[in-house]
Amino acid sequence: MLNKICKILLRSLWGEDANVKKFRKRMSFLEFFFFGKVFGVSICNKKYKDVSAHIIKPRGCDSSKALLYFHGGGFVSHSPKVYQRFCSRLAKELKCVVIVPDYRLAPEHPFPAALEDCVTVYQEIVKKITGANFRLCIAGDSAGGNLALATMLKIKEIGLKHPCALWLISPAVDCDWSKYDYSDLQKSDPMFTENAFPLMDAYFGDEDKSNYMISPLNGDLRNLPPILVEAGGDEIFRRHPILLENALKSCGGDVIVKIWPRMMHVFQLFTFLPEAKKSISQACQFLENKMNPSETSKN
Repeated sequence: MLNKICKILLRSLWGEDANVKKFRKRMSFLEFFFFGKVFGVSICNKKYKDVSAHIIKPRGCDSSKALLYFHGGGFVSHSPKVYQRFCSRLAKELKCVVIVPDYRLAPEHPFPAALEDCVTVYQEIVKKITGANFRLCIAGDSAGGNLALATMLKIKEIGLKHPCALWLISPAVDCDWSKYDYSDLQKSDPMFTENAFPLMDAYFGDEDKSNYMISPLNGDLRNLPPILVEAGGDEIFRRHPILLENALKSCGGDVIVKIWPRMMHVFQLFTFLPEAKKSISQACQFLENKMNPSETSKN
């Protein structure tokens, strides 16, 4: 039933006249179903230099750990407000603060604006880390999964302290759409077709899509923290986790990939689904294990 609803409300958008304005209008209607406060969690705004972020803090919060979460939306839509309910659930499961940056969106702010904002927030968080046992993880979905991995590569390039682990949900890790055939993959996707790709191109512009800051699959993937990658078995991006898994394993990376049968793109946001509940619980356990100080001493 959910797949049928998504086909009506989302997949129907992707005609030849698909554009950012239409996508944002449709998403502004659908956002009502996702945002909302969760009992036992407080939410406030904070500035990291010029970048605003939602700070989601659960009751009984462990101040020695945090999760930095980058929201999806194809680089052109969504805001932290849409992720309040989902990230509140993560905060309660992990018993830690979840930080959701309100990074700049395209086409008003093209590449590399979003990535710059994500890196800025990470830098500012790390600057304020004083305790030796402070534990930080990064997560993100869809475009936010792309930004999470690209941010990790920038962290490595700059020489900052590494996060304990990454959780990437339905990430787009190679955004050169011409490299692969998506015609069969799109048939089962209840949300997207290939006609959705030009929306993300509104962020990339005329930049070289082989650039690792656009397609992080092409970056130096050596010596990264443990990574959990998940995707739905029916989504158009379901090949990307496998591509990333192969690339990471070829250089000795610590990676776990889970493709959930019959699930859609970022199904975890539909927190009422049994599969979403199971995914969230397992992912939080993965992050919790990696935030154990004895597991992260090497970073």
